[in-house]
Amino acid sequence: MAKGRDALLRSTIDGMVGMPAMGLCFDCSEQELADAIGHMSGTALAPTPPP
Repeated sequence: MAKGRDALLRSTIDGMVGMPAMGLCFDCSEQELADAIGHMSGTALAPTPPP
């Protein structure tokens, strides 16, 4: 969370170190991943809308 919501969501989507991309949930949308992060952290997290 210290790196910010965009960096956290991007790390979840791309994977990092020992964490696989998309948390191995390739059927999950970015919004579903953001919702899961929000649930686990207790802080609502929504993906950045496209430009």
